Amino acid sequence: MATSQLQEASYQEPATKKHDLVIASIDGAQDQQTWMNVARAMVKADQFLSPAGCLVVLCSVDRITDGIAQLASDQPDDELERVLLGGDLEDAFSAAVIRSVQAKRSVYLMASLNPSDVEGLGLAPISGSADVERLSRRFRDVCLLRTSQF
Repeated sequence: MATSQLQEASYQEPATKKHDLVIASIDGAQDQQTWMNVARAMVKADQFLSPAGCLVVLCSVDRITDGIAQLASDQPDDELERVLLGGDLEDAFSAAVIRSVQAKRSVYLMASLNPSDVEGLGLAPISGSADVERLSRRFRDVCLLRTSQF
């Protein structure tokens, strides 16, 4: 088992160092806990990841919208992207962004959702801080991005 080295990065600093695992938290009240902010956090965290790096998003999103539900689709990525960007489903753009990150990364999500629903979206569910800690011990270079939605 690797010994983790946790570093905290600021959303303002350039992503010069690449990490094996980035933990991106979406801070703030419930109005900040949106799928758009999950997508923003994923894009920001992706900049800090090594090519084979994994991503954890910590949030309190509590519902799956119509657009996000499309992540459960078996459609090829390019077809799903056309459906998402060509329609008017709630959070369709966010879903397209999330899918693009999912295509190249293992993505874990800790949210106020049923773990089986998270898994159905193609995301790995995390139930609590103990899971995050256990996961972080598997990686050598770990970075925490707070308020990663900005």
